[in-house]
Amino acid sequence: MPRRLTTDGFIQVGFWAQLILLALVDWGSLVSFANETPPWYHLVGFGVMNTVLLYATWVMWHWMREQRTSGG
Repeated sequence: MPRRLTTDGFIQVGFWAQLILLALVDWGSLVSFANETPPWYHLVGFGVMNTVLLYATWVMWHWMREQRTSGG
């Protein structure tokens, strides 16, 4: 019998999907940066946004672990 998707599971799928999409966007940005040198503000924006988004990911991961329901 297939495992049922719970609310916690759905939230985790969304969390990981967004993290994978961030990795794909980063990969595309790095390929673009390798092909043509971007202006400095693109590099700064890339670094700042990744720092902010990865910090938010870390915060959300800890928050999700605390909010997990008793059902699993």
